[in-house]
Amino acid sequence: MNKKVFKMGIMYLRSAGMKNTPEFEKEQVEVWWQSLKDLNDRLFLETCKELIKKESWFPAIADIRRLVKHPDDPVLAAAYRRIEKIEEGKKNVRRIKLAEKSV
Repeated sequence: MNKKVFKMGIMYLRSAGMKNTPEFEKEQVEVWWQSLKDLNDRLFLETCKELIKKESWFPAIADIRRLVKHPDDPVLAAAYRRIEKIEEGKKNVRRIKLAEKSV
């Protein structure tokens, strides 16, 4: 995930008026970034949006990671699998194009 997407997801969560929303210090933001940066951009944002709709308490890092990797909602899980396949397809196309350029 890129940092712009990360900041957008955190902004969604902080703007939702959830209970227990932290006042992030610079060091805390860095811990969250380091803990979540390996997640897919789209999946992270969709998870943040779903959390806003379904939860009243601000999530922990582990909650976000769990929901990205193993969503509770079967419809959301199917959507995440489609997004992952699309992203993997894009990576494969990039690899092919790079291989063609180097020949």
